[in-house]
Amino acid sequence: MWTLADTLERVACHLDPSFVSSASFVGLVELASGLPATLSRCVFLECWLPDGIARIDLIARVDTRSRPWLTGDTPGIASSLLREAAWRRIADFSRAWAAPGGTLDAYIKGIWLEFDLDAPADLVRRRPRIFVDFTLEAQLHLSVDERLALMLDVLRPLQAAIGPPMVDRLREAFAFLPPAARITSIGTSPATPGTVRLCIVGLEHQLRDYLAALRWPGSMADLTASVLAPLGASLGTPARQASMLHIDFLPTLAPRVGLEYAFGRASQRHGWFAERAFFDALVAGGWCRPDVCDSLTHWPGRAPEWLAHEIWQTRLARRVSHVKVTYATGQPIAAKTYLCYFHELMTGGTLIDPRPRFVNPLDPPADGSAIAGGPRLTRGGHLSNSVSARLTGHRVPINRSRIAEIPTAISGNATGTSLARILRPGGSSMNMPKQQRVLEAVLQRATVDLDFRQRLLTTPRQAIQEAYGVSIPSSFRVKFIERDSALDALIVLPDMQVSGSALSDESLESVAGGSGGSGPPPPTDPDWDDGVTNP
Repeated sequence: MWTLADTLERVACHLDPSFVSSASFVGLVELASGLPATLSRCVFLECWLPDGIARIDLIARVDTRSRPWLTGDTPGIASSLLREAAWRRIADFSRAWAAPGGTLDAYIKGIWLEFDLDAPADLVRRRPRIFVDFTLEAQLHLSVDERLALMLDVLRPLQAAIGPPMVDRLREAFAFLPPAARITSIGTSPATPGTVRLCIVGLEHQLRDYLAALRWPGSMADLTASVLAPLGASLGTPARQASMLHIDFLPTLAPRVGLEYAFGRASQRHGWFAERAFFDALVAGGWCRPDVCDSLTHWPGRAPEWLAHEIWQTRLARRVSHVKVTYATGQPIAAKTYLCYFHELMTGGTLIDPRPRFVNPLDPPADGSAIAGGPRLTRGGHLSNSVSARLTGHRVPINRSRIAEIPTAISGNATGTSLARILRPGGSSMNMPKQQRVLEAVLQRATVDLDFRQRLLTTPRQAIQEAYGVSIPSSFRVKFIERDSALDALIVLPDMQVSGSALSDESLESVAGGSGGSGPPPPTDPDWDDGVTNP
């Protein structure tokens, strides 16, 4: 089974060693090695910012595509985990969520599994916390009673019991919400029932009034002076307040709050943070190491990647999502930043022995650097901008001026080289560097020379002979194809591998998808898309 650790290792090179210690990352990988790769669609790395604390926690998103791992419809939760009460409760919740036509099916968008690495990885894996995201419909259009009923439907499978005091406090949390505010998520720990966290957006400058209405027991004056005022001022004029508030019920309201400050995305695509003054304010408060902002600039980016558990190339994006500041009266203030990565299947490209190829025919920058933000795709499926494609896990810059030089560089004279030695009958075996480079020359030229491309589609032997002096025997049949613009992906199936006698006519008809087969038609998979919820 491919694990979440496999994708973590693909993003490790973008973590600044001065920011993330090797020991903390090893612990993270050890934790992720016991979780499936299906949880990698969207992952947050929760990094602690104070000096002297080298810790990374893990948060993984579960949507309807990865939910079968929790319900047991696909190879599911390991039996060793299901021995834990927390995982059994999560499985029960997931089955209720998956029930067609149910309340949870209608109003739950996804969940997050959070693993706090404050203990050995094996122990942490047994007791995740869970956060449940509500749909926008549930947040905006349900009445207070309906939203409270929905929240109780979420909590019942996850908690042993929900007493009247907790119900009363949750009702108040809804009743006192300002008109523009909404509760987006609810969190709890199935391993330690009795605590509920609400995540609230839209409070803006009404945050203090809302806490006062809930009779928050913390020091409002100290919260304002030490956190809200300096951090808000660092984000511009007028002061910008936290984008999300976290409050905890035990069931009484705890004197602790979490304040999330979201970061803009545009500046990150260009290698810098518009919130630099915010980091300076964190450093001034003693909540963050001075070098953190510079270290984080290594993280944002976007590039095609090969992920072991996917059958097609993916676009993997990384960004710094937000910083969370936790305040509790009489306790040290804690700050953490959240590094997000998520991936989606790329559209465009053709499967060639045995991976899809995305060829960039444009010259690389003169200094050899890549453009910030990573490779981008045009609607035609080719990489645009002067960046490097990732081919089999390595960056390979393709320079138009070198295309004509490749055959000469092979041996000084390409005449007489046979493409039959490159594309062998029964498969495209390219086990010699010389053969690889000849075929690469043909493919690369086809991306920039329209006339040559058209001749490859109609008279490939003549086109290659005249362009490169490479002869293709008449006994060797070869065909070049191109992706129709109406398709997102063109996949060339591998040869059938049959042992013993040849397939019967009936078997061939069935394999070919003809009318001879008696089985049901192939299912339509509603989850086959390249969209991703960008948190």
